[in-house]
Amino acid sequence: MTTSQNSRPDLHGSSSGEEDPAGPENEAGPKEDPSSPENEAVQRETSPSDTNEDAVFLSSADATRQQKRRILLGTVASILLCGGIVAATIALSSHVKKEDTRPTNIVMVHPTPGSPLVLSAERVGVRVRQTWYCELVIDGKKIPEEQLSGSKELGECFFRPDKGQTIEKWSPGIHTVEVKFFSLAYPDINDTYTFSFRA
Repeated sequence: MTTSQNSRPDLHGSSSGEEDPAGPENEAGPKEDPSSPENEAVQRETSPSDTNEDAVFLSSADATRQQKRRILLGTVASILLCGGIVAATIALSSHVKKEDTRPTNIVMVHPTPGSPLVLSAERVGVRVRQTWYCELVIDGKKIPEEQLSGSKELGECFFRPDKGQTIEKWSPGIHTVEVKFFSLAYPDINDTYTFSFRA
């Protein structure tokens, strides 16, 4: 009896129906383990806790910058305030007229511009050249001629505050005196001089 060739076993390898152990899945290499140290490190790098820590760090840095900005603005404001005080002092000083600005026809001024008065009823005024006469306007109020004292022939023109006068006393503060003086020979020739004093 003869044996069929189809039933003869394959002596050179497994049958065609078996899969090769080195198939496509094995060729792709081993799968990565999520619990491996490398994957845990990557997860830690992108974890929400790290993001929160970065946000806290940025917030702290912003707060520091804002604090420095506030300190800088406060310093600038203080400098501007000091500058304003200095400017106001200069302006107040410049408001008080200096004696060296008076015209040559003004011989004497009392009190000396910028100096304080000793008495609240002290007289103020000027002396002009003998060929001139003058009028006084104090704090915007014209002083009547009958309230003026001094020798007109000598060019004296003074006012002393008193009860019933245009000004009864010198109130504390700065007072302005406007002197209008005229030539006796030529009344059309006139000039003005203004000075201030502190009571």
